[in-house]
Parts: sequence; C-alpha cells; structure tokens
Amino acid sequence: LILDNGDTYKGSFKDSKRHGPGLCQFSTGAIYKGEWKDDKPHGSGLLYSGSGELLETRFEQGRVYESSGKVRMMFSDGSYY
Repeated sequence: LILDNGDTYKGSFKDSKRHGPGLCQFSTGAIYKGEWKDDKPHGSGLLYSGSGELLETRFEQGRVYESSGKVRMMFSDGSYY
C-alpha cells in the first residue's frame, strides 16, 4: 500500500493507522520492519538507513527506546557496535 506521504507499507492497521507488525519503505529509502503503534515504530524492530547502516533495537513512539539496554548497529563496512 502506498501512503499519501510516499511511503510503502505492508502490514496491520488499526483505526486507519499502522499498528501491529509491519514493513515500511520510507520515501527517503530507509526501511523499518517491526512493531507499530499509532502510526509510529513502537516495540522491537530493525531500521535500515538506506545507506548501509542497520539498527536493531526497541522503539517507543517512533524513537529509539534508550532504556532497553539492547541496541545493535551494523555499519556499511560490516563492523557493528
């Protein structure tokens, strides 16, 4: 499904908002696969930057949930943090 903002989304909806498991390719080229709540990444997920970086962590209302204690970042050269 192509959204009004140019993003492409495949997954669950609730009240016309992305909610539950889903995969979204943003118009910027970034890709998010994981849980959604109220149209924002929320819960465990993977975020690919589009330029080679991959972030695996928990999100809360669209932002990285820093208190999760688990963040893994893989860079385009194959190294990770």
